[in-house]
Amino acid sequence: LFCEDDDEGQIKICTHENLLAMVNDTWRPTLLAIDEAHQLARMAWSESSEQKDLFSAYAQCAEGAEVALLLSGTPLHGNEKNFLAMLHCLNQQAYPLDDEGVARFMQRVEERERFGGIYSALIPESQNASLESIVDDLAGMYPADTQLMDLLNRLRPLVDIFAPSDGDERREAILACRRYLGENYRLHQRLLRNRRE
Repeated sequence: LFCEDDDEGQIKICTHENLLAMVNDTWRPTLLAIDEAHQLARMAWSESSEQKDLFSAYAQCAEGAEVALLLSGTPLHGNEKNFLAMLHCLNQQAYPLDDEGVARFMQRVEERERFGGIYSALIPESQNASLESIVDDLAGMYPADTQLMDLLNRLRPLVDIFAPSDGDERREAILACRRYLGENYRLHQRLLRNRRE
């Protein structure tokens, strides 16, 4: 925890459980770094009011801090609710923890898993038959995205089963779709993932 106006020092380090004692009306962190944030996230779903209060304190600190780093090596698959709780700490309005928020997040994760397979296959080296199917899938997944529809409509005749499977125009159209999808359809833009070796 980093505090600009703290007479006792610039950096405060504490355990998850000690945060409530450190944060008060006169001191709020400007930078909050939480290691093993998945352990904190579990508290959001606890039956204990004490655990839920602790989670709420972290969520308030994280959302109020200028910089919030939530560090975790836990995989998303099988831990969806805890990831939702971590994202809730970054933006409580966008990631609510009520039943509707959980259902919406689970659907979003499911879509992103499907999207991940489509995205990785959307490369110029893929066969036209596969790319034609991808274009149809994307059009069905995001029909309201007019910019994506324009890109897909430009790509569709270039990946028709009878179209040549090479060429600069085809390559650029595929890469334009891929670039657009990568920039606009991520689970969360502030979520960074890295595997430990």
